[in-house]
Amino acid sequence: MYQMMNNRIYDTDRKKIIFALSFMKDGVAEMWKQSWWKQHTAENATFGIWEEFKDTLKKSFTPADKEGDAITKMQTALMTGKTANEFIKEFKNWRLQSGVNEDRPLIEWFLTALPTSLQDKILQKENPPTTLEGWYTTTSNLDNQWRKFKAISARLRGDTDTKKKGLRLPRNESQYTPPAYHDPNAIKDIQTTYRMSLEERDRHMKQGLCFRCHQAGHVFQECAETRPTGSRPIRNTNTPQSPPPLPFQTILLLLIPKPPMPMPESR
Repeated sequence: MYQMMNNRIYDTDRKKIIFALSFMKDGVAEMWKQSWWKQHTAENATFGIWEEFKDTLKKSFTPADKEGDAITKMQTALMTGKTANEFIKEFKNWRLQSGVNEDRPLIEWFLTALPTSLQDKILQKENPPTTLEGWYTTTSNLDNQWRKFKAISARLRGDTDTKKKGLRLPRNESQYTPPAYHDPNAIKDIQTTYRMSLEERDRHMKQGLCFRCHQAGHVFQECAETRPTGSRPIRNTNTPQSPPPLPFQTILLLLIPKPPMPMPESR
């Protein structure tokens, strides 16, 4: 096709053959090119015509039993590592090369190549497909649905690019929980719970009265009537605190025994 589009450039058989040989760079194709080149560049040798070169190339790389080779591939192929659409394209090419047109053997070969989980899903459908094209369509739809489900699940778990962007919280880090809201106007008691009016609250705040016993000199948290029996007393912040602990170096010096004092010499 490329040569046909550029027929003004590749206007001789020699140019066409050299252009085709330039693509043979690896493996068996490169070895075949080197062998062909030695034969046709020797003394008094010619490249020949383009049609003869194409026939020689086809015979060299086409299997001797093309149909049998395609049938063997369909019988032994597996879908492992491929998407359903990729495998269906390969299977269609093998079908054309094999010349087999009956759906029954083709469906059996195609079914055998599918993963077991996919086989079960198709066979357990209420109306499983009965034609080869139906098997193509059903397999492609189920495989695409499964891959979409996997992609959504991975995105919800954070297994996508959010890891690279640093948007995912570490697994061991607990999520922040906002503190519970407490209404300052609501005073909880063991027996009853009531709400003070705005006027009463303002008066208590101006006069420094306790919201529980309505007496001055302490706040609600320090009220004796608020604490249940047996609770720990509220710590008095005015009492002097114990001195800070000694530094670690000072403790070591105290633990190390001192050497004995030298005795004075007797005269």
